[in-house]
Amino acid sequence: MLCQLLAQHPSISCDGMTSPLFNMLERTRVGLSADDSFLSRLDSAFNQNYARLAAVYKGMISGWLDSHADEHKSIVVDKSRGWLKAVEFLREIDPDFKMIVCIRELGQLFGSVESAHRKTALLGFRDGMSHHSSDERASQLFGTGGVIGDPIKAIRDFRADVGDQIKARVYYVAYEALVSQPIETMRRVHEFIGADPNDVNPEELQMFERESDSHYGMKWPHETFSSIKELKRHVISEEVQRTLLDRYAWYYEEFYPSFLL
Repeated sequence: MLCQLLAQHPSISCDGMTSPLFNMLERTRVGLSADDSFLSRLDSAFNQNYARLAAVYKGMISGWLDSHADEHKSIVVDKSRGWLKAVEFLREIDPDFKMIVCIRELGQLFGSVESAHRKTALLGFRDGMSHHSSDERASQLFGTGGVIGDPIKAIRDFRADVGDQIKARVYYVAYEALVSQPIETMRRVHEFIGADPNDVNPEELQMFERESDSHYGMKWPHETFSSIKELKRHVISEEVQRTLLDRYAWYYEEFYPSFLL
C-alpha cells in the first residue's frame, strides 16, 4: 500500500515489487571477500582496489535502478526487507541514502497472519507449524529467525548499533497511520525523502503486477486494492498480547506508547 501511494507522486518511480538488488550486492560482497584474485590486489594496493570495489557496487545500484526508472522521475524506490540489516554497508556506497521502514502494532500483525492462515488452511506453512496452536505459532513466528521476529530484531539491532546521524536517514511509517491518515502521513514521507509536496488520493491507488505468492508458500498473499480499506481489527488471545507487550516493551515504548498506558 505504501508503494501504491508513493507511485502516485510524479517524481517517484516505484513498481511495488520486491527487488533482488540487495541480494545481488550481498552475494557480490560475499563472493569477492573470498576471491583470491581480488584479495591479492588488496595486498598490493588496498586503497585503490577498495575504491574500485565501491565503484562496482555503485555501478550495480545505478544499473539496476536506472533501467527501471522513468527519465522524468528523480527518485527511485527499491523495496526489500534486507536493507535495514545492511545500513553500514549501504552508507559506504551511498552516504545520502534514505530508508523507509514499515511497522505495525505486533498484536494486530500476528492477527493478520492468523487471518491469512485461516483463509488458506488447506495449505501448510513450510516450517511445519500449521498444526500448532495459535499461541505456539505466535512463539515460532516471533522467535529468532521467525518471519516476524527476524525483522523486529533488525530494527532493534539498528537502533542500538548506529549513531544519530544514520538513524536520521531512516523513517518509520506505521500501518495504522497510513490507513487512517494517508494524506498527512504521505506528506511527511514526501518531506523525508525530499520529494515536492503532492497530496495522495487514497481512493485511486495504482494497481501493480502481483508478486509471486508461491514463493511464500501461498500463505502470505500480496493482495492489493484500488483504494484504502477501513482498518480491520483482529481478535487475538490476551495471553499472546501480554507476551508481546512484555517481550517487546522497547518496540511499544518507541512506536506504540499508548499500549503501555
